[in-house]
Amino acid sequence: PVTISIVLGGAVIYLLVGVSMGMISAIRRGTVMGPAASGFSLTFASMQIFFLGLLLQYILVYDFGLLPRAQYYPITENPLKWAGGMLLPWITLGLINSASYARLSRAQMLETLSEDFVRTAWAKGVSRRMVHLKHAFRAAVTPIVTIAGLDLGLQIGGLLITETTFSMLGLARQSVLAVTNLNLPIIMATVLIAAVAVVVANLVVDMLYAVIDPRVRLS
Repeated sequence: PVTISIVLGGAVIYLLVGVSMGMISAIRRGTVMGPAASGFSLTFASMQIFFLGLLLQYILVYDFGLLPRAQYYPITENPLKWAGGMLLPWITLGLINSASYARLSRAQMLETLSEDFVRTAWAKGVSRRMVHLKHAFRAAVTPIVTIAGLDLGLQIGGLLITETTFSMLGLARQSVLAVTNLNLPIIMATVLIAAVAVVVANLVVDMLYAVIDPRVRLS
């Protein structure tokens, strides 16, 4: 529950922030959004979770008291406390991962906007909103969905630094403790769960292709 809470909440933030920033900077290329997106990506891509997490914790929790201390509450007992305790890991993971998604989505959108079918849509008089959202965005989002699915699967078993930074006993931290204590059943269980998560994530991505891209259904 701890690991899934961190992974899903962080994914919502870095997909929304990263993809939105990348798409807007591609659509409004030549404006201030381009350098702003590049600066955002370079800044957070060069940071580490243990540095940014502790920095945000010091500023937002202990200095200004804007957020509660990071800790896990069962969502079934108190959803508000659960969300409040997860905010700091979500923001940290979201900011760092959103940098790569901003770069990826910007590159994909710029490439898609130069395709023939987009120029045909402009020539037919399709509105700017429809060209960007219905035509260009749907074509550009397929590689982003692929990377997001892989990231979600890998993060289920790979959040050791995040869980250690915020003192949360999730799957990755539990597996390291099991290795230290030579607890073979726990090691086998955590490895199996992480492997299944990667397989399931790839399966979900393959099914989403048919929803996003009509060409997949036609083929």
